[in-house]
Amino acid sequence: MGWLAVSVVSVLLVSCTSFFLPETNSQDDGELWVVIVVGGKGINNYGEHANACHAYHILKDRGIKDDRIILLMRDDVANSDDNPFKGKLFNHPSLSHDVYKGCTIDYNSSNVTPETFKNVLIGNNTGDGPVLESTEKDRLFIYFTDHGGPDVLLFPDAWEQPEGQTFSSADLDESLRIMTEKKMYKEILFYVEACESGSVTENVIPKYPNVLAITAASPTENAAMTYCKDYSGNYICLGCEFSVAWLEYDDANNTNTHTLQDQFEVIKAGTKYSHASIYGDRKLLNRKISDFQGVQKQIRPQIATDKYEYESIPIRQVPIWRREKQLQRAVANRNEEEIARLQMELLELKESLKNAGHSTD
Repeated sequence: MGWLAVSVVSVLLVSCTSFFLPETNSQDDGELWVVIVVGGKGINNYGEHANACHAYHILKDRGIKDDRIILLMRDDVANSDDNPFKGKLFNHPSLSHDVYKGCTIDYNSSNVTPETFKNVLIGNNTGDGPVLESTEKDRLFIYFTDHGGPDVLLFPDAWEQPEGQTFSSADLDESLRIMTEKKMYKEILFYVEACESGSVTENVIPKYPNVLAITAASPTENAAMTYCKDYSGNYICLGCEFSVAWLEYDDANNTNTHTLQDQFEVIKAGTKYSHASIYGDRKLLNRKISDFQGVQKQIRPQIATDKYEYESIPIRQVPIWRREKQLQRAVANRNEEEIARLQMELLELKESLKNAGHSTD
């Protein structure tokens, strides 16, 4: 075959929707278990719901059994009247893949609580849903996406009733201690996308060998949402910086040969608003991504984002950003009633953030 024919074949292969890979895994002596948690609710947290379902599909497509993926998500966004794509969730501005379709949720509504999360982690079966049944031979991938604060991860009702709706570093420590005593894991990879997420992991994760945490932010920084813009008349954010970085990397690269260190370099570059950080057993960075996120069977070409106009917004500021955009539109349309309502909502939102000790700028 001549060089021209070889080149044409190469171009055709690269241009295809996907291409298949040999199945390899360097750590095939145990099972992979996954826990995915969305800590927020409502349309302001559209992106986190989309992150979670995107992750679910990546992991399931890579052969992780459905009963080994446990998803906690309020599930009040996809079918919300505020969703411009009602019944669907998109995690990229191309709007090319509905990640809500086929996304199996194990705990929803009021069942998404810190107590449920802890019970899942430590294998405490209360009869309400699946929990980890892993052994000392198994690897765990735990992924949390949404709100946080100094020393805590927040769950959906934390803003209205903080008591009992936060998962603290002490809770994480106790969970890992119990999991270690029960010999529930060989290794753990923990991704945390939340404001001040480093504060939850920095003093806990290093205590446990074979556990690695990668966070979206340092102990003192806000994390950010991205792909934020007007979609069909509604201002929403389709994802979060940290999450779309690792999810899109996994979609478009051979994670059977690429390492967690390779992935982290892309996460670090893509997380522009905060500093993605590493805590715990760094030797795991040399492991193949597939050891924790499943054996990749095919690669999907990465969809370019540079042709889309969008913003990245600090997670806590998204409700304010949405109201400000809506207010601009109301002013342009000279809708006095809408202007008055949005101005009042903005004042209340900013006051709420100030009372919680957060900046409104």
